[in-house]
Amino acid sequence: NGDYFRWETVFPQFAKHFGLEFAGVKTRSLAKEMADKGEVWDRIVAKHGLKPIKLDKLASWGFADWVFGAEFDVMADTTKIRQ
Repeated sequence: NGDYFRWETVFPQFAKHFGLEFAGVKTRSLAKEMADKGEVWDRIVAKHGLKPIKLDKLASWGFADWVFGAEFDVMADTTKIRQ
């Protein structure tokens, strides 16, 4: 619908949805945080019968760092791509 948003206003809504208290925005590197979580993901996949895709193929953590960690507003409009 062309509306813009800021992550800092979305995160409190996520917390509320999951019944959590919002503790503020803390910038962290997902690339670093997720680097050693492959075995954890493999156990989740096995437990829930998920398609066995390796964690490093599932998401681009470096890109996520850019999306969530930009110190400037990223304004994008996907209207044309959906037409």
